[in-house]
Amino acid sequence: MPYHEPDGQGYFHLTIAPCIDYMLAMHKTLVLIGLFILAPYVQSYGAMDLPATQNTLAAQPRKAIGVILPLSGKWKSVGHKMLKGVMLASGVFGDGETSDVDYLIRDYGNDEAQIPKIIDELDREGQVLAIIGPVGNSASDIACRHSRQKGIPSLIFSQAGLTPSENTTCFGNFLTVYTQTRTLLQTARDLRISRFAILYPTDQFGETITRSFEQLAPQFGVQVIRKTAYPPEKNDFKDVVQGLKTVPCEAVLIPDTAQKAAMIASYFPFYKISNVRLFGTNLWDTPELVREGGRNVQDAIFVSGFYAGSSSAQIRDFDSAFTAAFGSRPTIWEASAYDSAVILQNVLRNGARTRPAMRQGIASLTEFRGVTGVTSFTPNGLTRKDITVLTVRGSTVQELRQ
Repeated sequence: MPYHEPDGQGYFHLTIAPCIDYMLAMHKTLVLIGLFILAPYVQSYGAMDLPATQNTLAAQPRKAIGVILPLSGKWKSVGHKMLKGVMLASGVFGDGETSDVDYLIRDYGNDEAQIPKIIDELDREGQVLAIIGPVGNSASDIACRHSRQKGIPSLIFSQAGLTPSENTTCFGNFLTVYTQTRTLLQTARDLRISRFAILYPTDQFGETITRSFEQLAPQFGVQVIRKTAYPPEKNDFKDVVQGLKTVPCEAVLIPDTAQKAAMIASYFPFYKISNVRLFGTNLWDTPELVREGGRNVQDAIFVSGFYAGSSSAQIRDFDSAFTAAFGSRPTIWEASAYDSAVILQNVLRNGARTRPAMRQGIASLTEFRGVTGVTSFTPNGLTRKDITVLTVRGSTVQELRQ
């Protein structure tokens, strides 16, 4: 039976007895669920290994992938969502064979300073071929610097995106600001919309989206003819919207929450502002937009990093499998981790057995059709991700069909 024993350094390893062959063959799902239940009790900078199939217990090169997530602390809910995505990708909840990959799970909690130490341990003891995680801009920066020194290819989850670097080992696989603004601008060009106003909150996300949109706009034949900023806590938008009355714009970008966007849109009829298309980010991908915006957000356009209501059979199958396994619907967090695990499993399946081979397999990946969109990487670490564009029709949200 599995048991925990301290290693003398303040964290724990999961040890699997020889009888795991039979357990995995007969009750592989229950074993993995048991490991997941134990995750909250692993100390910060903890260790927990998800077992691979019985075939990996034979004498052959180990296929080990490190997974670095915040399984405790303030971001633990995100960490546990992503762990579920990795678990589903491993195949233990399906009827077929499970993946022959060892996933070595590590928790950094609230302490991002522990990430280099975790990578050292995964390098030295786990001999991992690649790493999934961590989450967030600063944690990803730390991990990328250290994994590059070790030559360990990593798939990280950061909205900021990565600075191109020759022969990098770090690749982003999350919905970035660049991906969102590029997709919105491409959609505007396809709809022959060229004149935009931007109403944005002066928080980090609002300012970053606005800056990115402005920088990319000329590439798509789009002009930003008016920008109006407002404090994030603002709830009265009369003056903000009134300023648009004399602006000959065809569309308005509002990089704020669905609730704030609906509130702003409610002022448009009062000032007789019509024939203007509303554009938004993935923050609008919530029932609040239609529930609170009603007719004022009709034909609004926004993006989604993972749209469970997609017409794609692949996404529907993923949604069904996830819901059956965990009793809840997946979000972008579970979906992003799932795609990342599948990407690495595919690279291994294609014969990679060293870190340089893993890196080459990731860097040369093109048109990977995952549940979070179509993803391509480049050798310098840039990511191209084609994502879903949504619009409001009546009382429903639909995929935009042009």
